[in-house]
Amino acid sequence: MCIRDRSMTDIPRVLGKLPKLSRLSLKFNSIQTVAPEALSPSLVHLILTGNRIETISPSVFARLPKLRKLMLANNLLESLPEEVGTLSNLELVRLGNNRLIALPAALMQLPKLAWIGLGGNPWIKSHPVGERVPTISDRELEVFPGLLGEGASSTVAGGRYKQSPVAIKTFKSR
Repeated sequence: MCIRDRSMTDIPRVLGKLPKLSRLSLKFNSIQTVAPEALSPSLVHLILTGNRIETISPSVFARLPKLRKLMLANNLLESLPEEVGTLSNLELVRLGNNRLIALPAALMQLPKLAWIGLGGNPWIKSHPVGERVPTISDRELEVFPGLLGEGASSTVAGGRYKQSPVAIKTFKSR
């Protein structure tokens, strides 16, 4: 289900009663709060990009055992509760362009987490993690022809780095 650009301030609680709802996208509304009972336990993808969410209750995460994709970029979040660590199936999380000043340790210990987007947060700007990110030269990276996927802001191609298969994300010029 996708409802975007509708100036919604809350997630309708009736959505939490839909037993087969696996994908919910409420991008670019004016949502400020996320009531746990408004989210169906069957959700696999939750997309709340571009809203006005400042905090998320710890009980929200306990309600989402199947969640694999969580997109909260472009909100007003300053923190996430430790309970995000209960999302044992989480594979991808986008938290860019918020006001995050720290991350819960439990987030980085999730067993299936393969991708996390954090750019544009105060924590990233001041954290020394950037000093440990290696620079890869073009000579070390083999890019395969064709694309694996393309989004509004980037393309993804397959390739090889140090004899291992990799996905290479290239951001488009603005």
